Amino acid sequence: MAITMCIMPSRNALTARQPALKDDGWTTEPFVLTHDAKTDRLYGRGSTDDKGPVLGWLNVIEAHQKTSLDFPVNLLMCFEGMEENGSEGLDELIEKEADKFFKDADCVCISDNYWLGTTKPCLTVCSLWTRLTLSMVFVE
Repeated sequence: MAITMCIMPSRNALTARQPALKDDGWTTEPFVLTHDAKTDRLYGRGSTDDKGPVLGWLNVIEAHQKTSLDFPVNLLMCFEGMEENGSEGLDELIEKEADKFFKDADCVCISDNYWLGTTKPCLTVCSLWTRLTLSMVFVE
């Protein structure tokens, strides 16, 4: 029997309530992919926190569907929208939905995480209810 993993990305960069403007000290506009001619790099605010990881999960699901491969785990998704403001309401939601939406979750994968340098991303995986088991998965 496959485990059930709850994916918990944040969607802060997507909220209309929070987009910091250039007037706030940013060098690029929110929601605009920007090319830096000096470095020949593309910059998109929220691309690693957390649009990229969300898109990564969707691509993995799509790839499994297109290749008719069974997905190795059952997935729940809980998109968190107040991370930059202390995750307001998240604890209450988890407690309220513990015996409903989250009842089958065996673990949580937090894809909103940091990179170790510029080439090594990592995921945080932890036990949902005990919050004691915590491990870092480094992606090569």
